[in-house]
Amino acid sequence: MKNINYIFKNYFQVIIATAFFASFLLFQYPFTKLIVLMLEFIIVLEVVKMTTEFITKGKIRLRHIIDGFIIFIIRDIVVYLSCETKDKEAILFLSFMVLIFFVFRILSITISPSKYRSTRI
Repeated sequence: MKNINYIFKNYFQVIIATAFFASFLLFQYPFTKLIVLMLEFIIVLEVVKMTTEFITKGKIRLRHIIDGFIIFIIRDIVVYLSCETKDKEAILFLSFMVLIFFVFRILSITISPSKYRSTRI
């Protein structure tokens, strides 16, 4: 019994991912749809995280918003890549947008208002 608890405790993500992957293979669902659905789920998680933090703490972290945008744009890139006709300009533009949002994310972490508040006090 201890071994089963240990496996579920330490390898929970691997078990869930394997179950998802096996079910998609069993039902012959396209793999690109799986990736798009997982990215959409992550977007929903980021929105819920941002909303609960706003309700509990009364503030919104810019990092959560930027993470949601990055994941949403990556989802769009995967959708464009899985199409029969690939719009190269749209893919390049979205890739550039991901780069821009990564720069914003790095700036939001390095230039944090909480760092400046603690040094002033």
